[in-house]
Amino acid sequence: MPAVRILVSLIVVVMPMSLAAQAPGSTRYGIPRRPAYADSLPNPMAAPIPRSIGEAEAEGARWPRRPEATTQRGAAAQEWAMDAPRRCATAEVGASLRSGEFKIGGELVSGPRPGGQVKIWWKPMHAADSVPVVVRGVSLSNPADTLRQLFKELALGEGPGGGATGEMFFPSGFWFPASGRFLVVATSGADWGCFILSH
Repeated sequence: MPAVRILVSLIVVVMPMSLAAQAPGSTRYGIPRRPAYADSLPNPMAAPIPRSIGEAEAEGARWPRRPEATTQRGAAAQEWAMDAPRRCATAEVGASLRSGEFKIGGELVSGPRPGGQVKIWWKPMHAADSVPVVVRGVSLSNPADTLRQLFKELALGEGPGGGATGEMFFPSGFWFPASGRFLVVATSGADWGCFILSH
């Protein structure tokens, strides 16, 4: 996981200082303001969970897009210089993944864990204050096992010397309801990505 500049403890997971409690339009810590268009986007907490790769990629084709440059800064902005297709990317051990406007990393391939929880970080292309990450997912072997999780704690990356890197991401204690391969769709505002994770 990228180094984190601002942290507080939340349950058993190390999490950054909450930004959700700030007033709309705040730019505390230099984080971009919540965009005005955010309220007009689909609500991922109410959106259906795609049941197959085909359904997920069809949703990706429909999900609104924003043409603006990334809000990631400094060296963190360089990885967004090229577009990535909105296709479902399959996790491999030790590698981060890019799909659409999302990059993720951490424990993307893991064995069963007590409580089903693993550490995954989520990096949207247009990270902004009060625009959380919502992840919807389904087991590819048992469609009855689904998940829907929201992460609103935005962290700032820190370099070796302690200075800010310009990187912004959402750390998470991600919970799987069962073992197996899961199709997960992540959204944050107009940013969309699809991943196949193994647990």
